Amino acid sequence: MADRIYFPGFTTLHREMNRLFDEFLRGAEATTEAPATWTPRADLSETAEAT
Repeated sequence: MADRIYFPGFTTLHREMNRLFDEFLRGAEATTEAPATWTPRADLSETAEAT
């Protein structure tokens, strides 16, 4: 069996990343928008070549 590689602090990092996503998703549930319909903002513009 292969030896496990230990990274100090990895468990803490993993826990904090889970907490970050949990808080983000919990905040999305509190809004009137459902998380499935959330989309990032995008700046769009039409150019002369688009016609």
